[in-house]
Amino acid sequence: MRSDVVKGRRPFFLAMGRTREEMARPLVAVVNSQNELVPGHIHLNEIAAAAREGIIAAGGTPFEFPSIAICDGLAMGHAGMCYPLASRELIADSIEAMMLAHALDAMVLVTNCDKITPGMMMAMARLDVPAILVSGGPMLAGCFQDRAVDVSNLADLAGMAQRGEISAEDREDFIEEAAPTCGACAGLFTANSMNCMAEALGLALPGNGTIPAVYGKRRELARYAGMRVMDLVNEGITPRSVLTREAFENAITVDMAIGGSSNTILHLMAIAAASAINFGISTTWTWRTKPPSAGLDDRHGRWYDRHPGGGALLLHLIAPAIEDVVRLEAQIDGVVAQEALGVDRRRELVVVAVFEGRQVAQPYLGVALGTVQVNALTLAGQLERLTHRRCGRRVYRGAVTPQAAATETQLLTGHAG
Repeated sequence: MRSDVVKGRRPFFLAMGRTREEMARPLVAVVNSQNELVPGHIHLNEIAAAAREGIIAAGGTPFEFPSIAICDGLAMGHAGMCYPLASRELIADSIEAMMLAHALDAMVLVTNCDKITPGMMMAMARLDVPAILVSGGPMLAGCFQDRAVDVSNLADLAGMAQRGEISAEDREDFIEEAAPTCGACAGLFTANSMNCMAEALGLALPGNGTIPAVYGKRRELARYAGMRVMDLVNEGITPRSVLTREAFENAITVDMAIGGSSNTILHLMAIAAASAINFGISTTWTWRTKPPSAGLDDRHGRWYDRHPGGGALLLHLIAPAIEDVVRLEAQIDGVVAQEALGVDRRRELVVVAVFEGRQVAQPYLGVALGTVQVNALTLAGQLERLTHRRCGRRVYRGAVTPQAAATETQLLTGHAG
């Protein structure tokens, strides 16, 4: 084990109360970005504790250390906004320093908001030790006068007040309801988008981007993450074996289909560079029109409703608008392939589903079915697990009734003065 080089320094571990039995096991870092300044991170001690329990249950010894986390919302509108993006590199650098200095065997990274998640994924790629990322989850939307509201709606308040459309009392009530729980801001902003990208890339378990922060399932996911990282140690699966070029193409496909934050392109390129993958701005441009736009009935405030479909990547592939999935087919040039779906080659995935009482065969282009995920399944394997799952909510329009036949992303390049 990597940690053998430090286990000989037993007096230091004995000083911290560690036992001989604990030191015989793999030593696993739990990188916890909890603090009391970020709504999406204030509850992360609970998530980290659940991950620790999972590690212990699966035969590892957890060691927790912190990471900084800046709240973009609080940093906006003043000189503080110069710091969030720079902090991404500090986060990656500090994790790399701690892991290399202490020669730990694996890590679970507990994150949630804008620059923390990509910073941690960059560290995963650089270090290439068994690792899994688990986020704190999205916050729930509030309710004001029988409609869902969230922090994105606050920008409307000044104009509403100026036009006399809202009283001072109602304005205060609106503000009180805009962010009712802990978690990443409710909406497809950078935080939730990047947590979905972690899932699409294969660095996080299904549901990482969508299970709400306050749900018990979020703590369950963290426990499973702690347990699963021990399997990664035993199986020798590291981030770079997951972060293939096809994995990045999958992530771009998902991002454009769900209408995620455009900041994801900036972060995906940085993660790709840390993975030694040639994935630049020109690649994202060639991918801009490939997936159909799943389209959201409500872009903001109802992100928590998108969980029942089984995770961000699978929400695009098998949208909640579909009543039931009959079967999955891998097609090459329109002919059903006989070999397993998990073969690592590009092809067309066809989902034969029941929609409004009739069977519909819907192709999904540009998805690499053989990409490995940290739960040891290929993407195809995850899809097979959902072949008989019913999804009743219709937050996504679904690709069988797409908002648009293709995404319409435009990238602007050049120099700013």
